[in-house]
Amino acid sequence: MNKKYFEIWSERLGKKVAIAQYGHYGLAAALFPFVGDNPLEVEENGFVDSIAHILESGKLTVFAIETANFNSWLSSDLPNEEKSRNHYLFNEFVINEALPFIFGQMGGASPAITAGAALGGYHAANLFFKRPDLFIGTAVADATFDIKHFTGGYYDENCYFNSPVDFLPNLEDEYWLAYLRKTKRLILTTGTGEGTSPENVRRMSDILKRKGIPHEVEYWGEEWKREPKSWIEQLKRAFERKI
Repeated sequence: MNKKYFEIWSERLGKKVAIAQYGHYGLAAALFPFVGDNPLEVEENGFVDSIAHILESGKLTVFAIETANFNSWLSSDLPNEEKSRNHYLFNEFVINEALPFIFGQMGGASPAITAGAALGGYHAANLFFKRPDLFIGTAVADATFDIKHFTGGYYDENCYFNSPVDFLPNLEDEYWLAYLRKTKRLILTTGTGEGTSPENVRRMSDILKRKGIPHEVEYWGEEWKREPKSWIEQLKRAFERKI
């Protein structure tokens, strides 16, 4: 399996940011670490090995992107305003720096999706719903779609525009809705075991139904807890079915 590791300079974040590439051809997937910032997490926890057959087939190339969670909502030191600003800058990095880099590695602009589980699933869904003109879908496992679950009561305009359960119900612009309504790769999955919150998926699905946005939902059994083992299997299945 083809693997490459890069550190690219980000003007938005003012530092080098790591991106790990797995695969060599096919659909590009921007994958966000499940719980931390380290892009190699998805290799170390076994997820990359679980989808090796897809990567080696040339159907998919995964780009695991370093996140900025500990410089944003997971920080215990920064003021809320700065956390919110850093989240905004991270989004700007993904859209304006990471994605062009990914296209460069793929040999030009190509179809791309986002993917992730838990906190990484939040980022994947949020970026897809914000920019469906750039991404054709998302695969998300055991995620929240409500930024208020991270902000400890803080809420500003940037929080609103990074909280799909808040901004999507108010989205009326047919330009953006047209992109969302033509997706064929919007998959939301969750376990129903210890620590999971299937109500997050239910709430998101209800919003998507009201907006006429096609999607698939899977509720896995109670043996599937909130843990990497569950997320790996759920995302693996999503990729096997939709790639």
